Formats: sequence, C-alpha cells, structure tokens
Amino acid sequence: AAIQALDDLLVQYESEYHHMFKLVREASQAAADAPMSQFYALPNMARRLLEAVLAFKQPGKTGELYQQIKDIQFDEAKKARILRFTNTYSHHGLMPEPVHDLSVIAETPEVLNDVLALVKHLDAEHFDSMLKLCSPDQEEVVT
Repeated sequence: AAIQALDDLLVQYESEYHHMFKLVREASQAAADAPMSQFYALPNMARRLLEAVLAFKQPGKTGELYQQIKDIQFDEAKKARILRFTNTYSHHGLMPEPVHDLSVIAETPEVLNDVLALVKHLDAEHFDSMLKLCSPDQEEVVT
C-alpha cells in the first residue's frame, strides 16, 4: 500500500467525471508494451464515462448503453467494439464471453481512443475543454 496525494481533479470537482476522463485519456496513450494488468479497471471506467456523457446528451435514453449508442451517427465498427469492450468487463458473470479474454483487454488503448472519439463526436467543445483541463500540456491526438 502507498499513501499518495488525491488527484487534483477529485479535489476540485464534486463528481469523479473529470478524473475518469483523465484516466481514460492517459490509458488511451499507453505504450504498446504496457502491462495488461493496468487495463482491467478501464472497461468499467469507460462505460461509466460514456454513461455520464450520454445521460447529458440524450437525457431521454438513460439505461442500457446499447440503446443510447445505437442511433448515434458514428463508425459502426467502433461502436460495436466499444460495446463489446465495456460489456465484457463491466458485467461480472453476466456476459457470455470468457472473463479473461486477453484479445479484448489487449485492445484497451485502441478502444479507449474510440471512446474518446465518440465523446468528441458528440460534443467537440466539451471534449476540447476536458482535454485542456485534464492534460493541459499535451497535444490532441484523438481521431
């Protein structure tokens, strides 16, 4: 165990949304040789981030993530990959895919880039503001 200072985004803001965005953004840029063990919490975090964005952007469609994403005009393959990723690792024992499917978890940085691209697609101004807030010295590279 280690004692560390709390992330400034958790101190400055009432919700964890800013912190989740930052962690998803950082993990989307993980090195190719990054240990997969650092990715296991990220599918659930990505799901929660998307649920927060979509609850705001589509207030009448809260609930099932698939229902919220299906009608968004966005790359269908990326939407399917996001749903597979978030569902496989966010529903303990409820999804038919093997729990430790390494091919899914190995795609974490790429899928997180898809998640961020979807957020940007839904609200580019919000995305750019979050990017500046969470990583002020970094150039944007999300496509």
